[in-house]
Amino acid sequence: MKISEISRMLPRLGSQDRDIESWTEEFKRVMELSDISEEKKIFAWAKECVQGRLKGVIDDLKEEEDGIIKYPSVDEIKESIEKYLNITPQEKCFNLKALRIRRGESIKDFNWRYNNYYKNLKQDFKQFITINDYADSIASRPFIRTHVITAKPEDIEKALEIAELAETAIETPNRNNNIVMFIVKNRSPTIIILNKLKNTSILENKQELLDTNKQQAFLCIEPRNTEQSSRA
Repeated sequence: MKISEISRMLPRLGSQDRDIESWTEEFKRVMELSDISEEKKIFAWAKECVQGRLKGVIDDLKEEEDGIIKYPSVDEIKESIEKYLNITPQEKCFNLKALRIRRGESIKDFNWRYNNYYKNLKQDFKQFITINDYADSIASRPFIRTHVITAKPEDIEKALEIAELAETAIETPNRNNNIVMFIVKNRSPTIIILNKLKNTSILENKQELLDTNKQQAFLCIEPRNTEQSSRA
C-alpha cells in the first residue's frame, strides 16, 4: 500500500481528543490492513497521527541501550497519551457508558469494540457498567435491544452473546417462509427454525414476543416474495 493511501487512512488524534480507546483500535486496524508489523514503522506512523506535544510524548518512549533502539508498543503509546492527557478511570467509565453503535456497524463488530473498552476498565469501575448501559448503547437496534433486556442476562459477557444471537436470527436466510425463533430459557439463548408454518395470519408484525412461564421467544417471519407469488 502506498504511503499516501496509509496517510489518508490514519486516525488523527488532537490534544483535545479524549477517546484514546477508539483511536488505538482504529490505528491498530490501519496497521493491520496496511500489513505493517515492524515496530519502527508503527512508531513512525503513530507520530504521524498526532500533533504538537503529543509527538514528543510518543518520542519520549523510544529508548536506546547498547546502540539498540527499542520502540514502544501501541498499548504503551496509548497508556502514555492517556497519562499525559490525565484521562482518569472515571472518565473511561463515562466514555463506555456514552459509547453507541455506529450506523451500519454489525452487533458483532460493535461488541468487539465494547468489550475492548470494558476489559480495559479497572476492576473497581466495571461494577458501574450495567446491562441497561449496554442496552442503551444499541438503542438504534430496538429489536436486538429488546432481546437483551427481556433475557435479563447475568453479566455483560452474556448480554453480548444474546445480542449477537439475536442479530443472527434476523440475518438467517428465510426463503421458505420459515419462522426463526430466538428463545431465551433459563438465561441460555438459542435459535430455533420452524419449517413451513401453515397458519401465520395471527402474526401481524415481523416481530412478536411470546411470553411463557420461564422463557421468552422472539419470532421473525420473513414476508413472502410478492413478485414471485404473482408470477405463480
